[in-house]
Amino acid sequence: MKAKKIQIIYLILLLALVIQPACKKTEVDGAITGVTWVLDRVSFSAVSTVQVKVPVTLLLDTDGALFLELDCNFCSGTYELGQDDTFEFLQIGWCTEAYCGPDSPDREIHAALSQVESFEFSGDRLKLFFDDGSGSMEFYAQLYL
Repeated sequence: MKAKKIQIIYLILLLALVIQPACKKTEVDGAITGVTWVLDRVSFSAVSTVQVKVPVTLLLDTDGALFLELDCNFCSGTYELGQDDTFEFLQIGWCTEAYCGPDSPDREIHAALSQVESFEFSGDRLKLFFDDGSGSMEFYAQLYL
């Protein structure tokens, strides 16, 4: 009886190991919507690039809603894609206003997102460009189950 239980446990573990990789999402499906984008870096000019060390994620839902995690704050808003890889509008509406600490870039990133005008999308990378051409924000796709 004990040997039978051990065999069942091993079978379940083996099945889990086989099924789990098959469920993992390994690539973006050719659209910027429906993907959780993680901010990697912000470039304010050709010589000034800042690596982002706090959690900043962006989700552009297929229905025009956007959801944003800025360090310890969360925001929602709306967007509309235009022609030629542009945003007709990208507006952040409601946000929590928790204090994330003196070194948090949450307010700067929030302000930078309000200046986004266009984007470039390739594979698992998304680059948002500021409307005055002064810089960009680079995201990578969070691939998960």
